[in-house]
Amino acid sequence: MSKEIAREIVKENNIQKINYLITNLHQPEIELDLIHLIYEISLIKPDLLLDYFDDIAICLNSKYSNVHKFTLLTFSNLANKKSENIWDCRERICDIITTGDVPVLESGLSLFLEMAKFGDAEIRNESSLCVSAILEVLPVESLQKFTKAIAESDILFKEKNLTIIDKRTSLLN
Repeated sequence: MSKEIAREIVKENNIQKINYLITNLHQPEIELDLIHLIYEISLIKPDLLLDYFDDIAICLNSKYSNVHKFTLLTFSNLANKKSENIWDCRERICDIITTGDVPVLESGLSLFLEMAKFGDAEIRNESSLCVSAILEVLPVESLQKFTKAIAESDILFKEKNLTIIDKRTSLLN
């Protein structure tokens, strides 16, 4: 359902609906539904959300893991234009990732992969190190789905990260 609604909002370029989503995003009883919808919009046309970064970032303070997951995934889709803003939130993001469940770890990995592509030199370097750290703790079953993304990326420490995946997944055999 969220995908269809997101497509409709994007097709209509409906800023009024986006304003409604953002305005109501911080109501605990609906924040998960709304951040999920915002994430779906970010998949289609992330530029519609650029002006709302600070409002979306407040979701990092949610107490719900799924809200964190969709917030990090939304940030992944905004990374090419908002890397510095996202980087300013890195302490909270790292806290969320280190205490999060597997979907949050995976979302964090996706985010840092994007940051390693689009940030300035410092952000690229530090994000690449974060990728390595997450690969070391992510459950082995989840690693293989990131192999292709890392192999096809142009990030620092790519070979090191692929070696981590190979070493950890070889333990499964």
